Amino acid sequence: MNLRKWSNILSLFLVLTVALSCPVWAAVAGKTFRIVLVPERNIFAQQRKYRVLCDHIRDRVPVTIRADVLKGYKEVLQALANGEAEGGFLGSFASDLSFVFVNPHTSAGYFYPLAILREKGIKDPAAFFSRIQLSGSHDAALWMVANGMADLGAAKNTIYEECVRDRADLKDGLEVLYRGGHYPDSTLVVAPRVPPEVREALRMVFLRMSGHNEGMVMLRKFGARRFVNALPEDYEDARRVVRDSGYDLAEIEILDR
Repeated sequence: MNLRKWSNILSLFLVLTVALSCPVWAAVAGKTFRIVLVPERNIFAQQRKYRVLCDHIRDRVPVTIRADVLKGYKEVLQALANGEAEGGFLGSFASDLSFVFVNPHTSAGYFYPLAILREKGIKDPAAFFSRIQLSGSHDAALWMVANGMADLGAAKNTIYEECVRDRADLKDGLEVLYRGGHYPDSTLVVAPRVPPEVREALRMVFLRMSGHNEGMVMLRKFGARRFVNALPEDYEDARRVVRDSGYDLAEIEILDR
């Protein structure tokens, strides 16, 4: 598959847009808007990255923005479902080899490599490889392969490019075998209970960042060119790779019911 890169274009998905009204701001002013994150890199580096984004939003929306890195997708979705957060960034051999996945709920770090393995006739990685590991984050998967803790692994191209740019020695321990997929990165979702006016105000803050100098400075620190609205068709590659990996998207349980 050819990689159609969205390496620094982040997508934003917000629903139910309504015009801003002053009474709603009075109701939410001074309150904390908690955004939960899926781990992608070293937790301290990820918190630094999102802090600049939170500071930018805080100056434009009268709520306190807090970003917390959780364990994985399941924990992010549970926090949203349980009212513990208002928003979340949800943001491819031989049998003696080991393989490191990121976690079972990520496209690049799990479903894409599963699809590649199935294409090569490996339908049961646990039976084929000598050891299967879960790294918990994309940069950790890269580090494990580069340092000999796993023979093969998978990670997001944006995290790979960031890591090898910052760590030349890491690149020497890695070889890219496959690239593929066209996935939106760092998609923000907001809980339905958030007032529509707040959602619309946040949406406009994100979409307008690339239109002024202060926003461009923040985007460079964040590692992006701009935010765009997310459309259903943007996720077709992600849906396809889940099917190709042998899973039925409708049957994947992320939250405990």
